[in-house]
Amino acid sequence: MDERQYLLEAIKKDLALIKRIEDRLRGEDDPRRQLKLETDNEELWQRIRDRKAHLSSLDQEELKKTVSYLGLPPLKLEPLPLPEPLIPDEDSSSISLQKQLEDKPPITKFHANYSKLCKLLKAGKWREADLETARLMLEVSKRQNFGWLRARDIENFPCQDIRIINNLWVNFSQSKFGFSTQRNIWRNVGGQPGEFDGYCFLKFGNRVGWRRNDDWLKYNDLSFSLDAPKGHLPSLQLTGLRNEPDWLSLWKSNFKSFLSHIETCLSNEYKN
Repeated sequence: MDERQYLLEAIKKDLALIKRIEDRLRGEDDPRRQLKLETDNEELWQRIRDRKAHLSSLDQEELKKTVSYLGLPPLKLEPLPLPEPLIPDEDSSSISLQKQLEDKPPITKFHANYSKLCKLLKAGKWREADLETARLMLEVSKRQNFGWLRARDIENFPCQDIRIINNLWVNFSQSKFGFSTQRNIWRNVGGQPGEFDGYCFLKFGNRVGWRRNDDWLKYNDLSFSLDAPKGHLPSLQLTGLRNEPDWLSLWKSNFKSFLSHIETCLSNEYKN
């Protein structure tokens, strides 16, 4: 578990503590105890705000290190918005975050070389970048000879690779494209985090431009330009899907599986 995951777990546990404090406040009559509980509550909220700010800085540093590692010129990064975590439904046992953070976090290791994807995105070669994204995802999953991913391949896809692919798409497209952009659109059309709904998928397809005149677009009909609708890319149409007679069902299956996994990998962006 890396530092980022430690912080997420700590935030969840702090939120669980806040929920218990607020429950106690509702039934507390002693003014001194009320004051103590309110003070504890405010200290916890401040600690959560500090940890969320640190999470945001970690994501920025991760992208900077990756760009440096790949030998690319520095990117001009916009500050990330601070997320609002969800309050968990069940209590969690307390852990010593300080002790965990004293251990040196593991160095991020990617499972593929993303230099070509960086260069293509920087050059605005969106079609080539989409094809390279598909190739990389198959390479990471060791499914190059098949050209498509099974549900278990997506479930086991490394989060650090999901995050670097997403960060590169988001930054080079100025947030026009990327997994996190698509995830936000999914929520905007009524989709629930990590859950698939067929009606929402139709609305999502219309919103991101994957559908036209009530028909789903095949790969060659997609738009590979910044003029495309927001969230249009990456397409998630892997190389093996395009020659399959049941390509639409496979495409939908890919999207369905990625919804849950993207929520897990980008989980520092919880919202109330």
